Amino acid sequence: MPSSPPPPPGPALPLQTSAVVVPRKTPSDQCAYPAPPSPAASSHDDSVSTLDECSISDLDLSLKAGHGSSSNLTRTTSIASASAASSRRGADAPPAIEPPTAAAHFSLMSPTSSSSSTSPLSPTSSLQFADRLASANHVLSTEAAALAAVTHLYATHSVARAGFNAAVSAIVRNCGEKGKLVIIGVGKSGIIARKLVATFSSLGICAIFLHPTDALHGDLGYIQPRDTLLVITYSGKTPELLLLQDHLPSGLPTILLTAHTRPSDCAFIRARPTTILLPTPIPTPEKKSFGVSAPTTSTTTALAVGDALAVTAAHELHSAPGAPGLATVFARNHPGGAIGAALQSSATPAPILRDLLALSFAELPLLEPCAGSQGALTGADALRAGFDAANTADAASAGSGWLRLCDGSVLPPSRIRALRNDQLLVPIGQVPGLVVARDEMLGIAADTQVRVAKDLVRSAHAHVPEGAAYLQVEDAIIALLDETGQIVGALEASQVLSQ
Repeated sequence: MPSSPPPPPGPALPLQTSAVVVPRKTPSDQCAYPAPPSPAASSHDDSVSTLDECSISDLDLSLKAGHGSSSNLTRTTSIASASAASSRRGADAPPAIEPPTAAAHFSLMSPTSSSSSTSPLSPTSSLQFADRLASANHVLSTEAAALAAVTHLYATHSVARAGFNAAVSAIVRNCGEKGKLVIIGVGKSGIIARKLVATFSSLGICAIFLHPTDALHGDLGYIQPRDTLLVITYSGKTPELLLLQDHLPSGLPTILLTAHTRPSDCAFIRARPTTILLPTPIPTPEKKSFGVSAPTTSTTTALAVGDALAVTAAHELHSAPGAPGLATVFARNHPGGAIGAALQSSATPAPILRDLLALSFAELPLLEPCAGSQGALTGADALRAGFDAANTADAASAGSGWLRLCDGSVLPPSRIRALRNDQLLVPIGQVPGLVVARDEMLGIAADTQVRVAKDLVRSAHAHVPEGAAYLQVEDAIIALLDETGQIVGALEASQVLSQ
């Protein structure tokens, strides 16, 4: 019997262009939905071993539907397979295929249910919203209660108080310039350990994290004789830590964060009796609080006690005589981000050139009356006027060494002090380099930061022309200018460069 012509192509699909492979069925089950395979069926069953390809257009009926589940995807594919088989037998014997119901209209593109989600304003969602917030409040209140309990513990419990005092002493004594803090933990306790490493380090206490398994495979070399160990284990009997403690140097101070409040109850301390105990118990087991033993409240208390240890030890370590102070150390270690920006804005402003002035330009002693003659003044006059308080009219300017002339020129202190004996009777205008005219000064804004001014001085000196009055950068004279360009002060470059 001649084959009927192939069916006309269906509408093109925008997201899928390849053929769909479906299994060939026997004539007796062309129209049946595929049944689950029998456990005893052979994997080489002829009904599924040979594959035919049918065009995507043959699946037009199923693809006009919406979204569906994987089971309905199988149903739709079976219908497509039967349609393809019908085309091979001829148009006069169409299979009796029922069209999919509305509930079975699914798409091959996205095998998910087309049912709409619950409206955010529905009563069910309102109840769910309340349940979520109730759960969140329960967790927060449980952890807050645990922190309140551990706070009370360190205020009243003798073991906790003595342990904290000993732990701070060990860190301050050993974790200065020569030693460091090695923090050890596994799992969630290991994550808390890593966070504490970051906290101690930012507060100027050198700290590293050590995983016990890595330690047993060569990383024990990180531990040095001046170090202090901080071990975190809620149970006090973590197998990896018990295995490691036999290999830890016996003389190192060891601090333990654990739930136990009595040393005799802790397996780690029984194996290492010199361990300093920092108890971090919780009032209610996590299994009872939340229905699951996930580390939540226990890690919160461990982190809180660790933070208290870090801040207390850092304050004491950086408050010693000659130490820069904790705030300075933290600002130095945390220049970036919002914290760094806030620290810089609240820190002491950087010094500016105006801060280095002992006297303003108008307050500098005037060497000669405006009607006088510069030629009559000698080096001895300059030396006497600059450094002899008895001959200085203004006591506030006595001894500054600076002298000012009527035309705005200055005599710097270093050049006056450098006068030789044979120059004392020479007119000041004839002593090379003694008088610095305004156009020979390096003008810089008075509000320029000192660190910026130092760069400007060095840069300007690199372009000094030959024959200038000074050859060394330290000999330059800086004129401090206000917003209008007027001189408000004078400094020697050596004074700026020494800052």
